[in-house]
Amino acid sequence: MRVAPTYRELADCEADFTPGECFAADVSRLWSPWLSGFAIITQVQLTSMGASPDPQVRLFSEPLYRGADHQGGTRLISLREKLRNGEHFDKAFIRHRLLEAGSTAADQRLARTFEPQRLFYVR
Repeated sequence: MRVAPTYRELADCEADFTPGECFAADVSRLWSPWLSGFAIITQVQLTSMGASPDPQVRLFSEPLYRGADHQGGTRLISLREKLRNGEHFDKAFIRHRLLEAGSTAADQRLARTFEPQRLFYVR
């Protein structure tokens, strides 16, 4: 199951997301942002050159979290979008002992972890 980044300190979670939007998960006392919704993304599968496109539309879901916008408010944003915007989650708790939070390798692992998940096919 995919989850958001976790943090040892509430202040670190709120710095990456929005004040008041983080909670302490289970007995570990690690902080995570509240899941605020899902984006539904569509893609059409294309075949190799010369072949006709596959007409099946694939639907994917992507979790959304509340984050600060550039006008002093908040908006829904995906973790992949935050990574594309240059955020690194450098204070996030990383369970993998060989990765350093905020490093390129940690960012790549987060991007893979939070990539959209296929829901179902529509014909």
